[in-house]
Amino acid sequence: MANNLPDLIFTKEFTKQESLPAEAVERANELLQSGRLHRYNNSPGEESDVALLEREFADYVGSKYCVALSSCGSSARSIVSLCPPAGALFTWLSNALVSNPAIWC
Repeated sequence: MANNLPDLIFTKEFTKQESLPAEAVERANELLQSGRLHRYNNSPGEESDVALLEREFADYVGSKYCVALSSCGSSARSIVSLCPPAGALFTWLSNALVSNPAIWC
């Protein structure tokens, strides 16, 4: 049976990551040098980069809450520890911002 889909050929490398923009590298170096790598070590009234990321991502996906974690394993463990109700749908980020849905039945 013939399909009407075009022949798609992936021509990019699977093992090569895209480079980061110079501004991202510069900001990462600033954060590393500042020592402010966590959510809670800021001055009163100052919003951390982590809190800003969480808020912006929650807004982007239309969610009320977002929690940034350091790895896929941390996010999976945190979600499982919540003991979600049957049928709940969660999304978490891992592997350089690749969205991974987890459906609990």
